[in-house]
Order: sequence, then structure tokens, then C-alpha cells
Amino acid sequence: MDTGEKFMALCCEPISCVPRIALSETAEESVKAFERMRSEIIEETIKISLSENLVSDEERRYTSGCAKCVRFQLNDWKSEKLISRIILSMYPAPCQCRCIYCNRHSNESGIFKEQFHAEGYEKVFDVIEWARNNDMIASNAIWILTSGEITIHPYRDKIFNLVKGKATIFYTNCFVFDERIMINLAENPKSTIVLSIDCGTKETWYKIKGVNNFYTVMNNLILYSTKSTHPGQIILKYIVLPGINDNLTDFLSVIDIMKTLKISHLSIARNDHLKYWCNEEQREILLTAVGYLMAMLNKNDLTMDLNKYSPSENKMAYSIANDFLKNGVV
Repeated sequence: MDTGEKFMALCCEPISCVPRIALSETAEESVKAFERMRSEIIEETIKISLSENLVSDEERRYTSGCAKCVRFQLNDWKSEKLISRIILSMYPAPCQCRCIYCNRHSNESGIFKEQFHAEGYEKVFDVIEWARNNDMIASNAIWILTSGEITIHPYRDKIFNLVKGKATIFYTNCFVFDERIMINLAENPKSTIVLSIDCGTKETWYKIKGVNNFYTVMNNLILYSTKSTHPGQIILKYIVLPGINDNLTDFLSVIDIMKTLKISHLSIARNDHLKYWCNEEQREILLTAVGYLMAMLNKNDLTMDLNKYSPSENKMAYSIANDFLKNGVV
């Protein structure tokens, strides 16, 4: 949801043409418009999935944008009566990071100006309240907080109250330790924090994040880890950036960090911008680095997943990793 344009979307992918609706004057109107759009998207998806002929973009009223997403699938989808996932990805929102791969906080979209954006936020909170009062949100719904950095968000108290006692995924840079996140992890085995660590050394951290606080973040990670009650509640993500963090030192160091924190799984992620524009040579360089990291994780009995890579890229990366292992390169 972008508070500048005041809309809700069914997807948080950075594609401008994904289906979305403008927030209406009342929460009820917004929710009903959202429900109509979701039903129409499902109907269109089913129709296309059953079609034996190619369908042009002109015939895809909603899903032409979705078709660009590697995770989009045509299927005989069913519309669930209750909302099971709520993604609070509201912008503008503040963040102390200046990650080199982030376009949100390198321009005005990352600057929250209360006089311009408060109305949009309040409308979203009204929508959630209306849905909750009308029993539209499942009791076991997963809440996902990706709004800039939650620990410094101007609406953090309101957002924390919304997810109090609920299974929640906190996307955080871990610059600030927040006791409310710690309590949520302790009370909800399905709650997690996700940190895009992207490196294993303080030097590379500074190159990527633009802030010299690597050890503060590591200490906060340790605190969250000691307070979590179930394995897998701390999720580390590594966005491979060729020429920056694809070196042996960072790979070995992040593996050491994982072992220290008793984390057995790493999510290897794709740079959103690179996903849409890299050429074949760049793709090969990227996937070779990814395959090397995968092989190193495998050698250390650690697991991984590939996040936002296409099916063909997944296949290529696993093939490269297997070659590295088979030939004893790692």
C-alpha cells in the first residue's frame, strides 16, 4: 500500500502494473472493492488456465502484470472466505539503512512526511479494523511487517498493538533491539524475524548498508536468538551482489554467524532490480556466485532456498553448485 497514491495491492512485488485498488472514502467500500477485484482475478486466472490458446495482454485485464512474476501460477484457484495473510508494506516509511540495492530510501519515497501521508496510513488501519470487526480475518492469520524499519516507524506503537499475540513476520534491519518483537517471538512459534544480512564482515556490511554498525546488529541478533523458543524463528537472507559480497571471506563468515546463532538455513535472494534487467553474461556471473555459496552451505550441512529466482535460474544454480561439490572446488 502506497500512502502517497493511497492504494491496496494483492502483491508486494515491485511491478507497477500489479492489480490494485484505490482506497475509498470508507473502510467498508475499500474492503468490498478489494474483494471484488480478488474474485475477478481468480476468475480470470481460472479462465486462462483452462484456455488452449495463447491469451494476449489485452485479454488479461488483471494478470498481465502478474505474468511477469516468477512466482505467479495459473491454476484453478479457490477464493478463501477468510483473510489468512496481511502484509503491511506501507510506504513512505523510514529506515536507517541506505542499502545499495534499495530504491525506496534513495529518494522521496522513503521519507515519511506526516502532513502528507498520515491520512493514507489511517485509512489502511481503518480497513484492517473494519475487516476484523466483520470477522474477515482468520484467527491464525500471518501478519507480515515490511514497512521500512518497524522499530523506528512513526506508527510502530499502533502496528505493534495490531500484531500483539499474533503470528508475525518482522522484516527488520536489527539496528535497534525491540522488546515487543522479542516477546512476540517467545509467545508465537510461527513468528519470525527476517534480516537481509548480505555479508559476513563489517567491511562489506558498510559497503552495502552505508552504516558502520555491524557488531551492534550481530549483538541484537544474538539477543533475539536467545529469546526465541523454536528453531527457524531467525531467518537470514543473503542478496548476492557480484563484485561486492560474492567473495570467500564473506561466505565463510556468514556461515560462521549461522553456526553461532544455531541457524541451519539461509535464504539466497535476488536483487529485485537486477532481476528485471541483467543480461546473460551478468546472469552467468550471478548464478556462478550463487552456486558457489550453495555448495559451501551444503558442505557445512546447512540448507538454503533461492528467493525470487526464476525456475530456469534455480535449475542452473543447483547444477553449478553440484559441479563445484563433485569436482571438489569447495
